[in-house]
Amino acid sequence: MASRDTIAVIAEELALAFQPLQAALSSPGALLDFLADLGWDFATPPAELDSLGPAIGHPLSLATTADTMNPAQIAQLIDGIRTAFKTIADLGSAAGLAGDFRAEFPRQVIDYVVVEYLLNQQPRWGYLLVAFGVLRLEAVPAQGGRLAYIRRTVAFEDFGDFIDDPLVFFRNSYRWGQSNFDGDRMVASFYQLLQAWHFAIREHVHDAATLDRLNDDALQPDAVFDASLRLVFAEDTLEPATFGAGVGLFLLPETPADKPGFAFLPYATGAFEQERPIAENLTLALKAGVDLTGGLGVLVRPDKDVEFFTGFASGTLSSASGNLSVLLKLGRAGEPILAIGTADASRFEFGGMSTEGGTRSRA
Repeated sequence: MASRDTIAVIAEELALAFQPLQAALSSPGALLDFLADLGWDFATPPAELDSLGPAIGHPLSLATTADTMNPAQIAQLIDGIRTAFKTIADLGSAAGLAGDFRAEFPRQVIDYVVVEYLLNQQPRWGYLLVAFGVLRLEAVPAQGGRLAYIRRTVAFEDFGDFIDDPLVFFRNSYRWGQSNFDGDRMVASFYQLLQAWHFAIREHVHDAATLDRLNDDALQPDAVFDASLRLVFAEDTLEPATFGAGVGLFLLPETPADKPGFAFLPYATGAFEQERPIAENLTLALKAGVDLTGGLGVLVRPDKDVEFFTGFASGTLSSASGNLSVLLKLGRAGEPILAIGTADASRFEFGGMSTEGGTRSRA
């Protein structure tokens, strides 16, 4: 009987993801608002959508009693979830709907359900997936008979290429390697991610000497940026200028030789190692083996080696020797992490994990 706990938890979460859709189906007006949110302009809701209400209502009603379900009821819940997704997919062949609506709307609903659940119920992990391009939020302007809307996408199609191309989500989401690289959206995604994890973040406007170096040889000088998004690891609360450490994210312009990219701009009063707990059992550390007081830039552009320079603040650019790394640690010694289930029943747990990324350069 204990083994049903984990299955019930997973099934309940899947069913509860339908709650925003249930709210949209609660009245004709709410449904018209939902359709408009997906870019569709209807005077009255299509009658073919009436089938969605009962289909999602059944698993939602069962999910409210998931804690006390027996195996037969859990099976009913799982079957109800399967039926709900099938009902959504079947709209793709509903004869009474316009062809463009049939072709797009079912996938829109599924993406909407998954994205909204992750961003509203699991925002830390949801915005992490947004930042790396697995989930996508893209503004689509009004065109033809469609309203302007935010396209929510789960990049299911990219999973097949992930093993051979680990950057596939990032590349396809932000158009990395192209002249129309969507850097603004990338920075906005990381801003939302850092907010969700309760980091201290700032916008920092750079001095003229630094900007001259970062924006050197821009194809469109009038379209360059003057500020970076800063992640603050530590600072003096009264006088931040006297002590501070963190890293900035700055968008690099396209030049005659290079496509647009970005720069990491660590800053500190000197060489440092700063570690910060960001959640229970989760720690983020920034380590640098170079002096950052003169300004440091880690420049990242498509199809080029990472470049590592100092001297931005002084206006005299030079290559640097040293290393910079970011370490994310999940877990503490002797304390396993409970991922799914309950501690005294069926569960999935792990001892801990860590990942470290960085760059090393020699002058």
